[in-house]
Amino acid sequence: MNLKTPMEWFNFSTYQLFKVSLIINFFGHCALAIPVLGYEALDITQNGFIVYLFVSHIITVILAQYHGYSKIPGLFGACTTLFGFIPYLGWLMHLITAMLTGPLSIRLVATCPFSKRHRPLQERINAREQKKTP
Repeated sequence: MNLKTPMEWFNFSTYQLFKVSLIINFFGHCALAIPVLGYEALDITQNGFIVYLFVSHIITVILAQYHGYSKIPGLFGACTTLFGFIPYLGWLMHLITAMLTGPLSIRLVATCPFSKRHRPLQERINAREQKKTP
């Protein structure tokens, strides 16, 4: 067996990575929207948590583009992590970002990952073409 990419090493698809990234973003912004918990999380990690969330949002935007989902939650989350240090604005933005990423996260996790409806567009097109050819 010739495994060339890290995704093949761990048998992990980009769709699964997209779902995990959305869940991390959702819970991260929920935690940061709670004033005392958010402050302590950033204080303990020396703002490493916010950098991690920013990278996670960039990954989410790229994978949302690839899988055909909305990029708005990821883009808004990236902006939130950049401007989240402003005291009351940061709290409000983390709250809004949690509300934006929440429904998409729940919808993706609640559905079966092997459902035909939630496969990437190119996979669905290929499956249709294979079905047509005898």
